[in-house]
Amino acid sequence: MINNKFSAQHEAKVLQGLLTFISSIDENSSIDSRLISSELKTRYLDLLELLADNSSLPDLINLFSACDHLYYKKVLSKVTSEEDHSLLIHSISNFGVYLSQRFQTLSPQYEIRGNLEKVLFVIKGPFNLAHMSFAKSFYLGYTSNDTKLTFPYFVFLDDSVPSAIKSISFDLTRLNVYSKMVALKKIISENSFGTIIWPSVAQNVSLFMGSRFAKCQIYWSARYKNQLFDTVDKYFFGARSSRQNIAYNGVQWGHGRFHVCEWNKVNIISPKSTLFAKSDRDWEAFIRRKINMNFLICGTISSGRKMNDSDFHHQILSLLQSNDSIYYFYTSRNECCPLQELLNSNGLSKRFKRIDWIHTMSPLLKLFDLIIDSFPVGSSHALCYALQSSTPFISMASQANRESSLLNTLMPLIYNSEFSLEDVGFALSKSQFSNMCMNYAQISQKVARYSLLEKQRFIVNQCLNSPTAMYQDFSELILA
Repeated sequence: MINNKFSAQHEAKVLQGLLTFISSIDENSSIDSRLISSELKTRYLDLLELLADNSSLPDLINLFSACDHLYYKKVLSKVTSEEDHSLLIHSISNFGVYLSQRFQTLSPQYEIRGNLEKVLFVIKGPFNLAHMSFAKSFYLGYTSNDTKLTFPYFVFLDDSVPSAIKSISFDLTRLNVYSKMVALKKIISENSFGTIIWPSVAQNVSLFMGSRFAKCQIYWSARYKNQLFDTVDKYFFGARSSRQNIAYNGVQWGHGRFHVCEWNKVNIISPKSTLFAKSDRDWEAFIRRKINMNFLICGTISSGRKMNDSDFHHQILSLLQSNDSIYYFYTSRNECCPLQELLNSNGLSKRFKRIDWIHTMSPLLKLFDLIIDSFPVGSSHALCYALQSSTPFISMASQANRESSLLNTLMPLIYNSEFSLEDVGFALSKSQFSNMCMNYAQISQKVARYSLLEKQRFIVNQCLNSPTAMYQDFSELILA
């Protein structure tokens, strides 16, 4: 027992050291992915040399959770390269998988059984994120389908439970991470859930998905497809234009179709929907003022992580310098974004605005004339919302986009059409990207922008706007 107590203290010290290291990373400096990965590997190997008893596990899991959240904020959110992003995810996940394996054997045990048709969605993070479309689509398909094939329930780990699904939901928001994991095991066992699904997990992904909670465990995400866990039985990757499976590790992993809708809680949003957030209404009024001043409205609707590429920044600078008619918006929660500093230093402070966050995209994006997608990593859902709002986009056909964005979905559809990538707004080089932006971002090119929009709609509408399709896909393909 003395050795166990000694090991437990040192395990905690390793994770405290990890937290201190992550805290010391300068948010304003560039990320050295190899250095950070090497440092995390060393600390992980130190952890493997220690093995304490069950009493230390709750504290260790909660401590790692703090590390994971800070790591996401200070490291992963700053990385633009897909290669670096994958490397850094795996580096932090080593700790989570290790602790999850400990949790499997040392936490309170419940019998793993249940009916596969009873499906529990484990909602980790905000329910209003775009990637929660799958869970909401599944629920809407269930409510509108006379023949019930599967029966959905929800457990909320962080976000508040929407009133519309309160009767079929479990609220674990007040618990710490270790207690959430224990409660989740109990809920699944007592309610005979045979299938659980994680839709688009971000932070603490390895803690939860490294554990065995139910007979059938399924992961759905377009973001972490490079990270398959041993406890995940099937991998449901929604960004495909048609149904297909892949063989991996002796298992047929299912792929559904790509159906994008914008939601508020479990209500579908359209361009005609009312803006409910005050900040959205304020931005609407501001944009309309710029339209009344005869500006052409351009914007980039991407996460802060995707707004860190200097080549993209200079593309925007050149575009604004060459065309006085453009007013530009971009989304980022980073108040010290290098793009903002670049534009301000070149006397363009009155020609652009940073939008911290858009709560409801479709009604706002209809005010834009052109969406200029970030590169090398672009957006996905935002581009779909833009097309729903009758706003065309320019994007980059980069390798990074083939791995993580809308392009991966559209390429098969484009190749089977009469159009080329360029015809539907995907540039093959940075110079072509610049030329396309320069050409379409002219007030006189309204007809050309409309023609681009029609081509993009023709392609995307083949896998867009079917808010109930996920339920049928899942029931017929994934559980089959």
